[in-house]
Amino acid sequence: FLLREEKYGEAEQAFKKVLSLDSSRYIIWENILNVFYLQFKYDDLLEYSEKAIALFPVQPALYLYKGIALIHKKEYEQSISILKKGLDYIVFTNSMEAQFYSFIGDAYYNLKEYEKSDEAYDIVLTLDPENSYVLNNYAYYLSLREVKLEKAW
Repeated sequence: FLLREEKYGEAEQAFKKVLSLDSSRYIIWENILNVFYLQFKYDDLLEYSEKAIALFPVQPALYLYKGIALIHKKEYEQSISILKKGLDYIVFTNSMEAQFYSFIGDAYYNLKEYEKSDEAYDIVLTLDPENSYVLNNYAYYLSLREVKLEKAW
């Protein structure tokens, strides 16, 4: 209820309390990671995603949260590695796969590995042709580099 009411600080405390009593419930881990993400608490997001992955190593969302935290900490190579690992656990979910490749593209872009970044964004647009985040960023990045301008339009 607190999460739905956007009372993120209170929700965080409640989820932490639940985890201190019973850390075996996956949904609590995913919810607390979401709360950290919504509050831009990337250190906590990284710390708790690592703990959650140790408990639930085949849950792809945990790798996504860890990858996001690493990107915000400018640990781009580590982010790519963890996001690629998380891709292995996705089953029949194009939207989640698109999210992973979107962040992989962002990380490669920040490393100035533009060809790999473009490949990741192209995968996103194959999976989700209306992905506004990637459509916007990809077009912007292409125009900054003054390459593939036909794609940027």
